Amino acid sequence: MNDNFNATNSASVFFCSDGSVTFPSTVPEERAKELSSIGNATVKREKEAVWGLLLAAIGSLGMNPDDVTFGRTENGKWVCDKFFFSLSHSHGAVAVAISDNPCGIDVEKRSEFMRKCADKTFCDKLQRKIAATDSSFETLIKTWTAKETEYKRIGSGGYYPAGILIDETKIRHIEIGDFLLCVSCNNPQAVRIRIFSDGRISEAYLTSDFSR
Repeated sequence: MNDNFNATNSASVFFCSDGSVTFPSTVPEERAKELSSIGNATVKREKEAVWGLLLAAIGSLGMNPDDVTFGRTENGKWVCDKFFFSLSHSHGAVAVAISDNPCGIDVEKRSEFMRKCADKTFCDKLQRKIAATDSSFETLIKTWTAKETEYKRIGSGGYYPAGILIDETKIRHIEIGDFLLCVSCNNPQAVRIRIFSDGRISEAYLTSDFSR
């Protein structure tokens, strides 16, 4: 594996929120069919963008995307034969995590998450699932994203948040503007994040540069 992301036994995270990621011209046929069947234009655009970011990330790590074979598990999760990866998108932002080991990533826009929490139905459901009816907004969003990433990292069974245990030794939260990223992987303190903007991937930064 490329030393850019396995030297620390951690993960590389790529993030874009400026809409500059373009959908690649060559994608796995099954992925292309999946995307073409999406009726929601916003969701479709974000899923196209996150796949474009994945391929850009692969190239930036010194690998040729054409040498990577993608497939899907029985649960529908996308995997490949060269490394582990995880994808997330939310309100125009897309994020990718790549690692030698199982990993998960989630991105949420704080303002939108707060708006959803203001809806009693959503809030009650969320609080029941995480058993934290008296939690602050900060705890809610961090717990929710941590459970999302742990589910993606573990990668088996149905999604039942109340049953997902969080291994705090594998969790790192990263703030970028109004967005909260959460990554689950080995050695999360060594995660490096790269920003994709205006068609280019910036220099790598330690997550501590972004975390509260």
